Amino acid sequence: MPRSSLDRFERRLALSAYFRHLFGVKDIHDLQSVRGFYNTLKEQPEGYDAEGHSYVSNVLKGLVRGIDAVKLLAYDANVRRHTDALNRCRSAEPITLKYFQILAALMTEHYLDRVTNEPDGFLADLNTFVDEQNKARTTARVEFPAFTPDDLNKLAYWMATGSGKTLLMHLNYYQYLHYRPDEPENILLVTTGEGMSEQHIAEMEKSGIPCRRFNATTNDLFDVVPHTVKVIEIHKLVTEKTGGGESVEVSAFEGRNLVFVDEGHKGAGSEAQAWRSRREALARDGFTFEYSATFGQAVGTSGARDVEQEYGRAIIFDYSYPRFYEDGYGKDYRILNLEQDLDPGLTNRYLMANLLTFYEQVRCYALDAGTFYATYNVAPPLLIFIGHSVTAGKTRSQLSRDDKRSLSDVQELVLFLHRVLQNENNWVPAAINAILSGGADLKREDGGDIFADAFRTLRENHLDGADIYADMLHRTFHAKAATTAAGLHLVNLKSATGEIGLRAGATDQFFGVINIGDAAHFLKLVEEQAPEIAIGIEMGAVALGYHFFCGHQVSP
Repeated sequence: MPRSSLDRFERRLALSAYFRHLFGVKDIHDLQSVRGFYNTLKEQPEGYDAEGHSYVSNVLKGLVRGIDAVKLLAYDANVRRHTDALNRCRSAEPITLKYFQILAALMTEHYLDRVTNEPDGFLADLNTFVDEQNKARTTARVEFPAFTPDDLNKLAYWMATGSGKTLLMHLNYYQYLHYRPDEPENILLVTTGEGMSEQHIAEMEKSGIPCRRFNATTNDLFDVVPHTVKVIEIHKLVTEKTGGGESVEVSAFEGRNLVFVDEGHKGAGSEAQAWRSRREALARDGFTFEYSATFGQAVGTSGARDVEQEYGRAIIFDYSYPRFYEDGYGKDYRILNLEQDLDPGLTNRYLMANLLTFYEQVRCYALDAGTFYATYNVAPPLLIFIGHSVTAGKTRSQLSRDDKRSLSDVQELVLFLHRVLQNENNWVPAAINAILSGGADLKREDGGDIFADAFRTLRENHLDGADIYADMLHRTFHAKAATTAAGLHLVNLKSATGEIGLRAGATDQFFGVINIGDAAHFLKLVEEQAPEIAIGIEMGAVALGYHFFCGHQVSP
């Protein structure tokens, strides 16, 4: 998205700005002040002191404005009690909250406290802050939106992937029930697909939260266990149901609902306007928590001022990727610029070098997972390919010889993986040897080998291309041997809408997944381009434990 759009949206985060000011940021409009605030908290030890107070709260006592120390420590005690609840079933791997997770939870405590016990005063304080900021603003700053009573029934968290949004969701569950234990008539978790539903259920069970899949066919709206979370996929919620199936009308969930929304920005795009109205109907008389790593990208590019203002009044905590990266949790990256346009042979070798880089990480992790990586809680490597487009809208029969570029980048990646697994004329080991020896003809602008400083582990161990390829099939593609790989197998996963599982030939384990809008259309295009690629459908499978993830980014 254009940087100006993201900047504009960030300058409309009125609720986040209010809480940064309240919790002690000296100048909420100064980047150095914000960084200094976070760095001060980051320097504190994790856990709690001898008196049972988090080290983060001890620092905040001297920084917060308008919250007395006794109240802040009460919030801190609540967060610790809720964390203990999450850990009751996690004796082997108990959770210790990071500083930013404690900060988000403390902010949530204050919000729920004031919304529950003095909503009018809280609303007045919010709008006083907005008025003061808008009067003092310069022409370079976007005006904060004013708050209405209807804005006090939703909180959103803009947090980077890997920063613990799911864990915070579980804390929010216990926090909300602490302040409003008798309110929810239904507690719903809305997810993007069945695969995510299964993952959320597994994580909630670890946290001791009663939960289950919602079954629309049995109309099971009621639960024996109080405060059970009903997990449902976003596409199953409809305004008016026609015929049978698993969809359910929003009106079936009457009353005060507590709604958790994973990837809440699904309601920000033009095509998702209907979902936004359903989400609002679900929690009209209740409360909503939303979580996303990409609020800025989705909301900022929507072009809708009302959507920007809605989330500007709802996002209480902004720990998006830049802050996450500055704290040392993000991924380092390399941008490799090649001197020339790539012909098909060079394209194969360039993509092969990328795959080889990933394989080296997988190999290193597998050989040392129980020591160094376990000590620092490093997860297994994951190769992510984010395409600019998923389908180009043309089949191979519609493409002229000079029109091959109309193939989307995601389609090209699928064809590449198929070529790797086929290994026609043994080209893969030869390409690996060329890359490792510097003979792949992949040059920088100065004429040097672009991968000259890469693959240190593979080179130091003097591994041959054939041996690397055989091990790659095993470690990254889950194939027992080259004979079992023998090409790519695509599987339309009907139980996970929009997901296509990737298998190596006759193997029964997925090595990757494509997340896509119209899986059937994409598979039709692939069938036209490469009829030798096996394509199937499975009703009950969900692609879990994969090494590769492929998705797309819709450009405005």
